[in-house]
Parts: sequence; structure tokens; C-alpha cells
Amino acid sequence: MEYHGVRWWLGEIIMFFAGAISGLLGIGSGALKVLGMDWAMNLPMKVSTTTSNFMIGVTAATGSSIYWYLGYIQPALAALTAVGVLAGAMLGTRVLVRITNRQIRWIFLAILAFLGMEMLLRGLSMEGLLRVATASEYAASAAFTAVVMGVLYAIYGRPGWHGRLS
Repeated sequence: MEYHGVRWWLGEIIMFFAGAISGLLGIGSGALKVLGMDWAMNLPMKVSTTTSNFMIGVTAATGSSIYWYLGYIQPALAALTAVGVLAGAMLGTRVLVRITNRQIRWIFLAILAFLGMEMLLRGLSMEGLLRVATASEYAASAAFTAVVMGVLYAIYGRPGWHGRLS
């Protein structure tokens, strides 16, 4: 399949802010990068997720060299993690060729909804505004995800609709 990226400048602006938000909040910016490539640059979801993983890998390798130099990395644990990442990447590659961009987009939206609610509940809990047990936090995040995905499917999932979630 051939594709052409558009609005590279808008993608660059979104990547800049994704990095800034990542640094300020201490979270990964991969999800924001995927959204930027998908929405702003009109890249297929498979390309966006693969490119995001490459960017994350380069960033992680650069940052981990500092931790390695300072002695903060345990080699045995790093080796086990590398084996797990390699196995996950091989499995993910096999799954990726069998599913469509539409299916990836739905999975990605579900993950974003779950993580967004989990971060919100955890933040409110850390500030003392809301006391939520970890199990309840996950249950609330799962329920929120189910509602959001149900509403999105009711709006965009009907047959014959060929909008942006296609």
C-alpha cells in the first residue's frame, strides 16, 4: 500500500508538544506521537504505531546510556527485559500483518481511554481529592473505557460509515 504524509510541519509541532508534555508529566509520549502522525500527517495507523515505536526505542537507548553509566541499571534485569521486548515485538509483528488499520485504531482508542481515566483517578488520589483503591481504579477505568468505546461504536462503527475511524 502506498501512502504520502501531509502537513509535516504540523506533525513537527505536535511532536514538540508531545515531548514537552512527556517531560513535564513524566509519562511516555508515544500515544501523543501516534495521534499526531495519524491525525495531522494522515499516515496509516500501522505506519504511525511502527514509527512511534522506533522513536521510543531511539529515545530509550539514548536515555538508558546515562543510567547505565551511572550504574542504575542491573544487567540481568535489562537482559530479561530485552528478551521480553524482542518476543513481544515478534508477536506484535505477526499480529500487525493480519489486522486492519481500522482495528488498530479501535484498539488504540480503547487503550487511550483506559489509561486516560487511570491517570486521572491516580492524580486525584495523589492530591488527596479522591480515595480510590487500586482494584477500584482499574474497574472504573475499564467501565469508562467500555462506555466510551460503546458510544464511539454507536456513532462511528455502523456499516457504511467511512469517516476518520475507518
